[in-house]
Order: sequence, then structure tokens, then C-alpha cells
Amino acid sequence: MDIFTFPFGLREFYARPDTSISEDTNFYAPDGIGGFLIIPFIYLKISRAGKAIVKQFAPRHYSNCGHGIHICGTDEYSALPNKEEDFSYKKALYDSLDNSTFLSQTVKAEDFDFKKYATEFNIGNFNDSVEIVSKYMSLRSGDIIALELAPIAKINVKTHKNGEAAIYGDLKISVIC
Repeated sequence: MDIFTFPFGLREFYARPDTSISEDTNFYAPDGIGGFLIIPFIYLKISRAGKAIVKQFAPRHYSNCGHGIHICGTDEYSALPNKEEDFSYKKALYDSLDNSTFLSQTVKAEDFDFKKYATEFNIGNFNDSVEIVSKYMSLRSGDIIALELAPIAKINVKTHKNGEAAIYGDLKISVIC
């Protein structure tokens, strides 16, 4: 299972592994990372495999939707030395945060109020997203397609002790530094 995420305001996507999905609601900050990027999103879960799916037929391939939050590391506030040779180490550390994707309970796609999010956050729609991802990747049952809802929020570990990120009160995550 993969997570394909469309950054806020863009039509390109990137992939995250399923090992980033957390069953817990606490995120413990690893040592050496000075800051985090908190990214809220809505998602759909693929229920039927497919490749090169046209957007008119996309609803046949997903059945559940929900909210979520991605957490990524950043070196903007890093406690690590800032040397050229440390770049690959830092990049690997920031990109390897396991248990850094949090998902709410899913609801049936027909019960999910997508128009509320599309209007409020000015994002694309799920059907277009399924078409774009399936053009380049084969979608399997269990894959997730996420649409980021807002620009990235930054948290500096040095100035924030413990915090909480929430999306519509449905999903609350505690960030413990």
C-alpha cells in the first residue's frame, strides 16, 4: 500500500510508504530534528485496483474517504551541524520518519462532504487525482490518495514544547518534543 499525496496548490504528487501510517495519536520527536512541517489533508482509499483510470470511472475505484495529518522533518531549525557532507544524513533522517501519517476514521465516499473542502480550500477533486496518479502508477486496493488542504505549518522544537494538531475536531494528534 502506498500514499500518493498532492501538495497544496499543485497537480504533481509524491509517494509515502505505508510504514508512515500511525495507529497511535502521539508523535514523539526524534533527537536531532529541530523542526517539523504539519500538513493537513483529506484522502480517499482505493478499493479496486486499476491503471490509467479515466476520471469519469474513478468513483468505481474508491469507496472510503477521511481526514489526515502528515508530519515531516525539516532542517530549518536543525540541531545537527550544518556541513555539506551531512546533507545526505539529514535528508535521510527527515524522510524516514515512521509513524508520521495520521488518519481519521473513514466514511463512505457518498457521505463525505467533498464540496465543503473544495470550496473552502480551493483544491482539485478526487476524480482528477485518481486519473493523474493512475496515469503513472498502478493503483492497488488499499492505496491512499491524499489532497493537502493548506500550506505547510512549521513547528520549531526549540520554542514549542508539546503541541497538538487537529483537523475539524475529528482527528487530534499530540506532538511531543
